[in-house]
Amino acid sequence: MPKLLFFRSHSFTYMEIWGFWFSKEKKEVLKWEKKAKSDDKDLINADLHGADLEFADLKNKNLMGANFADANLYGADFSGAHLAAAHFNNAYANEADFSGADLTMAGFVGTKLLNANFSGANLRNTDFNGANVMDADFSGAHLIDTNFGGTDTRHAYGLG
Repeated sequence: MPKLLFFRSHSFTYMEIWGFWFSKEKKEVLKWEKKAKSDDKDLINADLHGADLEFADLKNKNLMGANFADANLYGADFSGAHLAAAHFNNAYANEADFSGADLTMAGFVGTKLLNANFSGANLRNTDFNGANVMDADFSGAHLIDTNFGGTDTRHAYGLG
């Protein structure tokens, strides 16, 4: 039996959020084509608190200000995504890919990010307070005013 996608204490086979369909079987975001308009919609300020998005494909999506607090993001692909001011507090995002993503002013307070990939990401003013980034890759990331206070950075690459 495939794992269900949970969103705000409900489970769905397919769930539409601002023009995207989440599939429980493939754990991916499927583009919704409108007849009148063919350009991609976005997920700006989407509330995905507590969502199960394990191995979700969210690369190159506009997720500015989205709330992923307490979500399961294990192995999710956010590469190249626009995630400025997004909240990942207390999420489980081990092995997630944030390479090349814009995470300006994002919050990862208390987040599990073991083996996560932040290579080339913009992490300006991003808060990792109390997060676990062991073995994460920060090579080439922009780390201006990034807060790693209380963060477990053992074996993390590119921090200095």
